[in-house]
Amino acid sequence: MDDDPYAFCYQIEKDAAAAFDKAGLAAFEKQIHRRFEAASADPSAWTYRRGAEILRAIYVAQRNIQAYIALVQQTELKPEDCLAVAKLFVPRETNEALAWAERGRALDRNSQFRSTAAYDLDKLHRELLSKLGRADEALEAAWADFRKHPSKLTYDDLMQFVPKTERAAWHEKALNAASGADLHSLLELFIETKETERLADLVRGSADETLENVSHYATEPAAKRLEKNHPGLAARLWRAQGMRIVDAKKSKYYDAALSNFERARDCYQRAGLATEWEKTVRRVCCIALPEDRLHRRISGLGRRRETQRTAFVLRAREDAMGGASAERCSLKTAKRHDPGLPDGRGKERTDETALPINLATPLELIVLSVKQTAARCRVRGSAHIVTLRTGRLWEVVPGEIVVVQPRKQWSYARNPYLSGEIESRRLDVQALGLAPLKVEDRGKWDPAEHYWGEEGEQIEDWAKPIIAWGPRAEFEMEQVLPGADAEDPFSDPIIESNDRKDSGDIEGANKILMDLCQNDLRCLDAHAHLGNIFFDHWPKLAIRHYEVGVRIGELSLGENLDGLLPWGWMDNRPFLRCMNGFGLCLWRLSRFEEAERILNVCCG
Repeated sequence: MDDDPYAFCYQIEKDAAAAFDKAGLAAFEKQIHRRFEAASADPSAWTYRRGAEILRAIYVAQRNIQAYIALVQQTELKPEDCLAVAKLFVPRETNEALAWAERGRALDRNSQFRSTAAYDLDKLHRELLSKLGRADEALEAAWADFRKHPSKLTYDDLMQFVPKTERAAWHEKALNAASGADLHSLLELFIETKETERLADLVRGSADETLENVSHYATEPAAKRLEKNHPGLAARLWRAQGMRIVDAKKSKYYDAALSNFERARDCYQRAGLATEWEKTVRRVCCIALPEDRLHRRISGLGRRRETQRTAFVLRAREDAMGGASAERCSLKTAKRHDPGLPDGRGKERTDETALPINLATPLELIVLSVKQTAARCRVRGSAHIVTLRTGRLWEVVPGEIVVVQPRKQWSYARNPYLSGEIESRRLDVQALGLAPLKVEDRGKWDPAEHYWGEEGEQIEDWAKPIIAWGPRAEFEMEQVLPGADAEDPFSDPIIESNDRKDSGDIEGANKILMDLCQNDLRCLDAHAHLGNIFFDHWPKLAIRHYEVGVRIGELSLGENLDGLLPWGWMDNRPFLRCMNGFGLCLWRLSRFEEAERILNVCCG
């Protein structure tokens, strides 16, 4: 508690006081009081002020009112102290509790800023008035607070003290008095009170720019409330949420923005306002940067038919991924029609589909994907695909070569299987037989034209060598993304994997990425995001995913490439993600010299 520069122990005294029994709490109080008295020579010292805070928590746990009052008289009386003393008095002396609550409210009003206890003091004050039979005063206090700060919270507090027979009148009176509140508070208030028509009038009278300045915590529930009877107004709210993200250039949340825009499109179409949707598309296309590809994705929304509604969020996207998986069946041993086969599917077949494998000698397999109980592999030096069943598969990553001592070979549903023990593994991308990714020349990059900060600002030390290097060629590396549909902006398997990962479905995210690797090991983004899955907790495993992506990307660079792969070119990002993750893992594993070398390359 004394050495806590990062505030990990902030207000830990409250938890500590609650954990002690009576004897332990007395011993704790005695020790802290001794330190507090020792520091009393300098009331401005941190040890003195900290000791006073700990003693406050102890006296509250002990319910020692007199000691608490004596302490605040010795130090400083704050609204939070009045709240604490009032709560201690509540069970036995309601009048004394009310006096302390009023004293705290007076202190709060006389300060420049409201204290953290202000709301609780006001609430306790009204409850004590009602308990003492002064219900009219409690209602008047709640009404004064509502008029000062109209919101759904103060509305709830007000209606708590309104007699049941008068609630309808007070409801109308409160909503009329709230007309001067800010837009955020009014939206929440009308939603809370189910005043849909008032909500519609409020949105109708607000400019688009004003709606865009309101948090989605208010506009999203308002849009949902208006969708049924006022689709045109709901569309404006969904559009405002999307534009709020786009205008701020928060590319991390572009998926959420597109979801908002899709709901806006649907509402505009229901309201017969297709031209408003077209204006929205044009505005987004003018604002979005080309490298973000947002203009293409929102234009894709505009081309989708009305029947293709928001179903892309869950089931339709899963169906699309299932279709892509079906297309990837070419990776498996071909299932051709054979009239001589028995009708019963799933039965063990004969060895007509078995691979020519010598069970007496080790076999080299290229790992294409790893599932829970099996790994899909290609026999090195051939096009034969086999499913390997063995133990410790979590130690294997796609792109590595494993040496297996075979134990048994069989076929099931015309797919060849192999069991055995993994004797060793290695990374040798030259032996994978992959065609290097294409690298396109994108012209010259001139550091003199690059933004290095505001005029007059000092150039960072890390940037000086890059500037001194002068103009250099810049390139863009080919990106391979199996299963993506160029006509459908929502068919990106990487986005689907990230959605699953963010929702907690790690297994589903991992399966999508493994399918991409199985389809084409040159899908560098799959290797990067597999590394991201394990980065936080298993850097030793994450680094191997990243390194596979780095080494496959390096096949395209050769030894004499003199130029840059800028982040601004979108298709460079999978390779750069692999390099960045590789460097960070090296650093986490204390391989600092290697990490410095890799990260320096990333920086140009």
